[in-house]
Amino acid sequence: PMLNPDGVISGNYRCSLTGQDLNRQWSVPDRILHPTIHACKQMLRYLKSQRGVSIYCDMHGHSKKTNMFMYGCTSRSPTMRLKERVFPYLIHSESLLFSYDDCNFKVQRSKESTAR
Repeated sequence: PMLNPDGVISGNYRCSLTGQDLNRQWSVPDRILHPTIHACKQMLRYLKSQRGVSIYCDMHGHSKKTNMFMYGCTSRSPTMRLKERVFPYLIHSESLLFSYDDCNFKVQRSKESTAR
C-alpha cells in the first residue's frame, strides 16, 4: 500500500501534509500524526502472529538514481545476512532494471527509525 498518499498528491516525496517525514517514523509511529505507518505496523504484527511474515519490502523511488534497488538491514548473523540478500539478488537476476550493486544493506545511525 502507498503509505504517503496525502504527501505524494501534494508533490512531496517523504513528508505528509502535516510535515512529518514518514520514512523516519517507523520506530514509534503516532496514531494521529502517522496513521498509515501506525496501521501498517499493526497489520504486520497481526500477520506475524497469525501466519508469519516471510518478507517485508520498503520500496520507494530515489531522486538521484534511475534504476530500481533496495535498502536492507544490517544483520550480525551470517545466516540472516544471506537471507536478507536473496530476494534482491533474485530480482536482479530476472530484471535488467534492478541493480543489486546499488542495493545497500547497512543501516546508518540516522536511518535507524526507518522501515529497514
